[in-house]
Amino acid sequence: MKRITMFFLLVLSFSLLAACGGGGGEEEAAEGDTAVPLPVSNASDICALIPADRVSDILGRDLVGSPAAFDYYEGTTVSGCQWDGGKDGNGNAYFAYAAVLAPDAFTGFAGAEAIAGLGDEAYVVNGPDAEQVWVRVGNDKVIVTAVGDAPNRDGAVEMARYLLGFPVTGGGNTAVTAPTVEATTAETAAPTDMPLTTLPRSFTYAGVEFRVVDGRITNRSPLDPNTAADQFRAELNIEGKNLSGFKADISNGTFRINFADGTAVEQLGVDPLEINESRAYAVSGDVLPTTQWENATLTLSEADTEPLTIALTGAETITGQPEPLTTGGEATSLNKYDESILYQVIDASIWLDGPQPGGYYIHVPLGKLFVMVTVKATNTGGQSGVSIYSEQFQVSADGEPFAVSYDVNGAQAVTLNTSTEVSYYFLVPAGATSLQLTVAADGKQPQQITLR
Repeated sequence: MKRITMFFLLVLSFSLLAACGGGGGEEEAAEGDTAVPLPVSNASDICALIPADRVSDILGRDLVGSPAAFDYYEGTTVSGCQWDGGKDGNGNAYFAYAAVLAPDAFTGFAGAEAIAGLGDEAYVVNGPDAEQVWVRVGNDKVIVTAVGDAPNRDGAVEMARYLLGFPVTGGGNTAVTAPTVEATTAETAAPTDMPLTTLPRSFTYAGVEFRVVDGRITNRSPLDPNTAADQFRAELNIEGKNLSGFKADISNGTFRINFADGTAVEQLGVDPLEINESRAYAVSGDVLPTTQWENATLTLSEADTEPLTIALTGAETITGQPEPLTTGGEATSLNKYDESILYQVIDASIWLDGPQPGGYYIHVPLGKLFVMVTVKATNTGGQSGVSIYSEQFQVSADGEPFAVSYDVNGAQAVTLNTSTEVSYYFLVPAGATSLQLTVAADGKQPQQITLR
């Protein structure tokens, strides 16, 4: 088949051309060439692949009108779309565009800045109207994206990632496509990796320190990484180590990757970890070609237990830290033997993980929180000494009493005018707005000390 050589001038909407200082131009064609219009169906494919609200976020402005077809110059345009963000008060225009071009458009990048991890080869260049990102995907497809008026390289890269799986196939309106491309999307797709760059991410669950150490969205064949599979998949590698000093009691835990487009990948396989035991986990599952890492989260959950979710991009989610409660409160009370004891709260906090009798560490059950309290108990009236033990303490949550769920120190004997420190964990309702520590709970004069 005779190869048609095309040269197109950049065509933006009138408002973008005026704002950028560009003017209308005449198309130049080689003798005998005939201009081939951009197929509307293919243009709308790209406009649909890149969500308009994401482009609006990238521009930092509301869009003016609907996305429109876009035909790029000096290349053989397969499909394209442009977005108009209007002008600011100084007359600066805000716009974005993206196009898929035939492979012979990928030239002239000597000395250009390379971008790693995008397609098979990618560069950033100063285009005629904005900073542009150019990407080669295999030998069949070229992607160009740009954001103006202010350069936004991350935004242009994000737009390019949406188009990595765009099919380069013939259309009903004589679309100009890469030579000899007549296969399906799976057959023409090039091996592609989209790594998760905001790593490592750490979190604590049931006393285990987990780290997300690697992640990617890829269509590389598991059997031959140099070839493309017919499906994209997300992969996440996680390491866990139990340094809590207790056995981590996790039963049939599930890792779930949650993507912003609603796609989810989950995998079972988190079970009890012994003290100092390390374990590696691999989460993998099919996703859409347009699925992105931005705003993705990871959830670890098990039956009847509060799930824990962390962000995989953006600000890191901090876990394993206590929520402080009020300290410094004190009360003097009589135990069941009429012996006077001074109780002082020196530490109080809320935790999502806590120990349990039998040497286990757990994540909080559904609807519950751990309250940990450390008390300094001073014998102020027991001539023969007093005993400090767990039955002397309760936590009242919105007026309902809860007994100690774990005694850190065990019973302590205290001689007259001396002190000891004891710590206890309590499981209380997560929605409680009022928390008090009851001391001498089994004695003659129970007293309450406010924690929240």
